[in-house]
Amino acid sequence: TDYSWFSDKRSCRQISRNESNNGSNENVRLFGIDEGKRCYNLPTIKNEVYLIRGIFPFGELSNSSFYVTIGVTQLGSVISSKFQDLGIEGVFRATKNYIDFCLVKEKVNPYISQLELRPVPEEYIHGLPTSVLKLISRNNLKGEGDYIRTPVDKSDRIWKGTSNPSYALPLSSNASAINFDPKTNMTPPLQVLQTALTHPEKLEFIHNDLETEGYEYRVFLYFLELNSSLKAGQRVFDIHVNSEAKEERFDILAEGSNYRYTVLNFSATGSLNVTLIKASGSENGPLLNAYEILQVRPWIEETKQTD
Repeated sequence: TDYSWFSDKRSCRQISRNESNNGSNENVRLFGIDEGKRCYNLPTIKNEVYLIRGIFPFGELSNSSFYVTIGVTQLGSVISSKFQDLGIEGVFRATKNYIDFCLVKEKVNPYISQLELRPVPEEYIHGLPTSVLKLISRNNLKGEGDYIRTPVDKSDRIWKGTSNPSYALPLSSNASAINFDPKTNMTPPLQVLQTALTHPEKLEFIHNDLETEGYEYRVFLYFLELNSSLKAGQRVFDIHVNSEAKEERFDILAEGSNYRYTVLNFSATGSLNVTLIKASGSENGPLLNAYEILQVRPWIEETKQTD
């Protein structure tokens, strides 16, 4: 509960079973304020990297609109849906021993049902000392279905099964049969990696739902070679983002492990196209197990109050 922050239980209400997205009753904190914001003050360790996620349920609270901030950095806006819960998630480096997660009133009273703070690998924000990342999409390429999260994912990232290109060929392997030694903390759970998509020539993933305002983005692509008979040089491909070559002759097995990930940084307005193309001379087409898209937002320092 959030009673340690807000002791007035009268502003805590319950969404009934027929309104809640998961088919069960759910408590919601509804802030009846004239203006301003309400903040949850959460303890952090300075310089550590965290995932923070708020869940905003659908139902009779639809048609609401308010802002969500980390400190004073705007992470997104809640425009409620009548059909599904909305999650807003960010990744940041703590600059002090606490972080404020705030709901800022616009036209209607803000509300929230869940708030989660988890440590995540340093690699997410490596090279971005003054930025916060907003999650756009986290994709488990096993196809539509249940999602994978804690306790399978120690960082409680939510890996949703997504619809895949109809031409792509699914691959899978029994988790117990995979020799998996990633040599890095930057990896999805094995349950995510044990499925993949491949094609003899090309894989293409299109997202047309990015914000129309230009932003920097960071994409993480995750690869686990599921064909144990392949050797380095037998599956080589090029990686393009919005028709720009980002990686040439990428080989999952080139570094002596069957697992590899890569980070792609780019600017985009409105849409994203990630394309993996079989390289000249390769015996096999590209493969991909999972990927994440994050928007890079500048971290805004809070103004110090003086007497």
